[in-house]
Amino acid sequence: MTENQGINWLTVTSGVANYNLKDVLFFNENDGVIVGERGLVLITSTGGLDWKKVSIGSTVDLKAISILDEVTAIAVSTSSAVFKTSDKGVNWEPLTTGFNIPLSDIAFLDESVGFITGENGLIIRTFDAGENWEKLETATYQNFTGISFGDLNVGYAVGENGIFYQYTCQVPAEIPTIFGEDNICISQQIYSIQDLGIEDENYEWRVDGGSVIQGQGTARVVIRWDTPGRNAVLVRGTNNCGNGETTALEVVVSEEPKETTTIQGEGVVCVNTLEEYSVDSIPGTEYFWEATGGVVREGQGTSIITLEWTNLAEQSISVSTRNPCGQGPTSEKAIRVITIPDQPSAIQGSVKVGFQETDYAITGVQDINYQWSITGGGEIISGQGSSTVRVNWTTPGDHVVEVTPVNACNQGSSRMLSVNVNLITSIEEEVADANIEVFPSPSFDGDVHVSVEGIAGLEYIGVYNAMGLKIKEVPTKVGQFVYFINGLPKGLHVLVLRSRTKEYKRKILVL
Repeated sequence: MTENQGINWLTVTSGVANYNLKDVLFFNENDGVIVGERGLVLITSTGGLDWKKVSIGSTVDLKAISILDEVTAIAVSTSSAVFKTSDKGVNWEPLTTGFNIPLSDIAFLDESVGFITGENGLIIRTFDAGENWEKLETATYQNFTGISFGDLNVGYAVGENGIFYQYTCQVPAEIPTIFGEDNICISQQIYSIQDLGIEDENYEWRVDGGSVIQGQGTARVVIRWDTPGRNAVLVRGTNNCGNGETTALEVVVSEEPKETTTIQGEGVVCVNTLEEYSVDSIPGTEYFWEATGGVVREGQGTSIITLEWTNLAEQSISVSTRNPCGQGPTSEKAIRVITIPDQPSAIQGSVKVGFQETDYAITGVQDINYQWSITGGGEIISGQGSSTVRVNWTTPGDHVVEVTPVNACNQGSSRMLSVNVNLITSIEEEVADANIEVFPSPSFDGDVHVSVEGIAGLEYIGVYNAMGLKIKEVPTKVGQFVYFINGLPKGLHVLVLRSRTKEYKRKILVL
């Protein structure tokens, strides 16, 4: 096995070491057949990496094999037996040639015309893929061992004792041109070729997507087209030597145009940019595109265009179709043309906060993503990308909340808000039913009394400085309503009291 045109070779295993192999061929890069003695046939669908043995129902020694088309091949044996496969070697059927002579080689020129050589000067020919065979006069009784064709007109057979036999027979020349319409609506059409009036030459027509209803064998046919799409009309000359080369004309066959598929492409675009839009392509169809607020730069007439958007706001793009059968309906797609976003509105939210969660918001605009950031002091815990975020402040100091608008066109100018984080400034004196008093206030020596009447189930008393650090904790006692706290440093502090259900805060000023 080689993968570089014979420069290097790799040994592969056939799985049948006790057989002599005689010939190999491949229908394509994956599917191949090997033939050998005692009726051996091996097939592969993996490019020769793996082989599977199949039965032909005989134990004759197979000698050679030849391909007729993509799935068909014929093998000959050293007896008179001939076998044919129509499924890449999976199944085989015997053929009758009418000649009971050992055979040696086989060669096919196309799907119909082929030759077999054998002993005693035998060369036989078929014009119908092996169904019928005729003997060619060779004027020798030497055994032929091989046959090969350089082209459709000349072949060579070789054999024992130096025999070298040339076969010549002039098949029809290739037909240069087929005349007829190649872009049509489903209908009947006439196609023709130049008839040179050569004796014994006929013309074999074939149609993909239709059928020949008149004129088969002549230089002029009437074809009924049945299937829309890319089809073809094909013709070749035939005579008693075989078949000439096939000439083809691609014919695009259309039916009444229908509404196109959904227009594919961006629905929100930036002004002064190029965008691609498309619909499914149908052979033989012209596409006419129009756009409000834009200009088609490339592709007009095809299923894919490049369009430049020149105007802002709500716009649209539409496409209609036309083919030889008529005009089709129009499809439309709404487009929003935008530009770089404007600076957001002023940020709304507290500018003096404590260690707490705080919401900040701007006025949102459709199709804009808002990217928020803070310069330390906490973290954004929700709302990123929207017009409102929640920030959890954890560190005192001066910080900045910033929001930047972003869309498909780019990012716009940012908006900023300065925020001071301070535990003290965040305290709001409760006006609830709890009667909490701190005296003296202010204190000049750092000693204070705290009265806590009205708090049920007091569990905690603590004092924190402006940095949020605890500087004093006082044990609580059931039934005690006045507590003494001494030794507080100068400054503004926070008294924190907690019950089972609520937390209270008061300011303590020490001068």
